[in-house]
Amino acid sequence: MQNRGTPIISNTGQTETAFSRYLLSLEDESFFALIRNYLGPVRTPYNKHDLIAGMIEFLSREETRRAIRARIDDEDELLLAATALLGQAREDQLYRFLEDRLDYARFRWLLLNLRDRLLLIDGSSPATVRINPLLAETTLGPATDPRKLIAGEPLLREILDTPGELPWLSAACAAALYAFLREEPNLYTQAGKLRKRTATRLEERFGTLLTGPVGEERLETALRGLATLELLAFHDDEGVLLRPQAWDELADLPEEWIQALLWAAPLASATPEAFDIAALLIAFAGTLPRERSFSRGEILRILRLTEAGQNQTFPFTGETPDLLARVGLLLPLGAPEEPPERFRLNPAAAALLERAPGSSGKAALQATMEINVPPGTLFRDRLDLARITALRRFDVMVVLELSRESLSSALREDQIAARETILRICGPSLPQNVDFLLHRWQDRLQAVRLIRGVVLVIHQEAEELLGSAEQLEPFIQERLAPGVMLVAPEAVPRVEEHLRSLGFHGSVRLEPAASGGAPPPEYRRFLQRHRGSALAPPAPGYSRREPPSPGAGSAPQERPDHLPEAAVSPAESLTATLMETLEAQDLPQEAARELALRIEGKLILFPEQISPDVVARHGVEAKGLDYLGKIRLVEQAIREEELLEVIMRTTEGAPVKLLLRPRELIQSGEDLMLRALELPEGKPLRIRIRRASLVRRLSGTLLRSRKAHPGAR
Repeated sequence: MQNRGTPIISNTGQTETAFSRYLLSLEDESFFALIRNYLGPVRTPYNKHDLIAGMIEFLSREETRRAIRARIDDEDELLLAATALLGQAREDQLYRFLEDRLDYARFRWLLLNLRDRLLLIDGSSPATVRINPLLAETTLGPATDPRKLIAGEPLLREILDTPGELPWLSAACAAALYAFLREEPNLYTQAGKLRKRTATRLEERFGTLLTGPVGEERLETALRGLATLELLAFHDDEGVLLRPQAWDELADLPEEWIQALLWAAPLASATPEAFDIAALLIAFAGTLPRERSFSRGEILRILRLTEAGQNQTFPFTGETPDLLARVGLLLPLGAPEEPPERFRLNPAAAALLERAPGSSGKAALQATMEINVPPGTLFRDRLDLARITALRRFDVMVVLELSRESLSSALREDQIAARETILRICGPSLPQNVDFLLHRWQDRLQAVRLIRGVVLVIHQEAEELLGSAEQLEPFIQERLAPGVMLVAPEAVPRVEEHLRSLGFHGSVRLEPAASGGAPPPEYRRFLQRHRGSALAPPAPGYSRREPPSPGAGSAPQERPDHLPEAAVSPAESLTATLMETLEAQDLPQEAARELALRIEGKLILFPEQISPDVVARHGVEAKGLDYLGKIRLVEQAIREEELLEVIMRTTEGAPVKLLLRPRELIQSGEDLMLRALELPEGKPLRIRIRRASLVRRLSGTLLRSRKAHPGAR
């Protein structure tokens, strides 16, 4: 082959080493197919390292790189940019990332084609691919720009200036639901319909938020999420059964995690998965630019890019952006009566995931026994108030009410320190009438009590010493009688430790207290898995804050990642020149057909590559009436464990493309039947060979071995 100049750079170091290792790892058939295609026939004796040096030199020439760049089209850019964004990705990760843009057959063909063109090579991890480091910066830079996949579009100024909407599914709403469900646990009839009385009370307290068709769907979403987090359970006889210990664990988490979990739970199947998705949503909201809108596909790609940063895989679908919009994290754009195609991050929702710890509003207790709970109140305070009050109105300012009935209900949950709770949250003093009624109600309600706890009994000779021991005081819930004290079960280990330090040894036997029929979830342990770098998504290769374009972002900015229009002409001209060169040569039919396919697949860059000596002895495609050619290709694909692309015709004559993993040929009358699995689902199929319009081997025209294909099943 003619020498086309000297390399423009001296390729040394890690890029050359990685590419050399890749070539050396290939099976001989694939290795020599690449060498013959790009460098010409291999003459003996040969040295593999010399051949690799020749390949590196060939790819380093400016003329070679110009030819490669000129033949990169939009679909190539999609897959290259996705690979650059995801790093060393598996085939299934890449396909999930691009499934809204490419069907699986086309994706698979592109992946193998880019490998044949040496734009992608094997990654260092098993079954992964990566950008060829030899070409990454000097040749493929513009093609791997992530903006073509996740850039979005600038928002119109009038939309950008809006502050967003407070999401309905919030920590405040969850606490209000807790208060409501204490009063009204039986929400549904046996037929699963919302009870009329419940609907009336929901409307009185929540307005239209949780009633009507949209409201009932919201209520179902919220209850399903709370059940996923093990905060409540459904019982046929008792209705909704709250689990106070689980709510306590939730309240101990950071505020942003409480909010993220409420949004993640409707997407999850269990509590651990909800924590994983919550971590992803926190990272997602911190990554998504607020000044841009995104298509449904872009939202999914950013979610999947973020999940790749956590090394997780979640069941996201095309409906996921709609669900995130329903819970309030995203805002849909466009006409309300039409399904949204674009979304923006809800600034008000994102702010809930960024709140600094300790920023709490101050609840106000009125002389009417009502408590006004403002925005910014911590979830712990909201929950503690919800346990001793009844919900009167849920709005931006939540209104709760103290009553004898609400305190009686609180006693059943061991919430006996109502006055202390109110003083801690609402201020150092109470209105006189409120203080009087609280004392009176608590005295009457505690006249007869059932108390869950551990009784510490101190005999008279030890009472003087232990009765005044300051170490025990924090763990004593109540002094029931001289020498008889009530201790919380969870404090028993600490009490025993202090008793031993004082020279006494207590003996206790405890029975576990049931809570909703199951132990509380281990929220703290789940949270601990996501402390640290696991929250950080891969950094996109562009700035989140781009300079505003003229016109205040009223239209999408020009995207510099596309080649100028003039760059298309050299590619078309090169293809025409290569086809003319091929037609001018007197080649065997199968060799000419395969070389034409290589030109179509952009594997041939220069006329000197067109030679019968560089192609295999068998072709890769048979169509029409070439019945024997189709059978030969199927047999070769079965023998070499390769894929087939088969085009069938419907009864109307429309083409249907199938990607198959062939299993065997069987006789069926006068025809042969192909038994195969349709990819990616693996669905069994039977196809009559005569009915196939086209049969094409899809191993890639150069890399033929299974080892060369990541993700091969």
